[in-house]
Amino acid sequence: MLIELGGRLHTMDGVLHHMVSRNVNDVDAENLTLGQRIADTVASTMGSLAFYHCPEHAAGNLDYLNATPGSTTGTRTRSFCSNLMLSFQAAYAAPFIMMSQNRQSSKDRIAAEIDHQVNQKAELEVGLLMQRMNDLERGVAENQRELKEMLKK
Repeated sequence: MLIELGGRLHTMDGVLHHMVSRNVNDVDAENLTLGQRIADTVASTMGSLAFYHCPEHAAGNLDYLNATPGSTTGTRTRSFCSNLMLSFQAAYAAPFIMMSQNRQSSKDRIAAEIDHQVNQKAELEVGLLMQRMNDLERGVAENQRELKEMLKK
């Protein structure tokens, strides 16, 4: 009887696993728009160490060009403003990063919803298992009483 119950429990566990628990990344990826994909890609690229060094080198090169002799053309001095370049980059980076953070909070809400569903299912299953165990205990106790009565006769 215990082997049969164990088999049923294993089967139900597999069914519940497929019914309730889902991968948050898969659920989120199903609903992504093109803009959200671009925002995530840009934000992840801007968060890398390689990207951090690119503007640093570009600013250094611009400063070098500004300092080299012969950078004047006529009466006007050729000047590249590295600070302006970095400010411009930051102004365009901020919206992408904010969009990606908003998506992450949406992903967190999906994860919390899935966790809640899993917890509800687990609570239900634990209740059912406790009921089955109680039924088994009652059955075993009843069988023991019957055996004792048979032995007395």
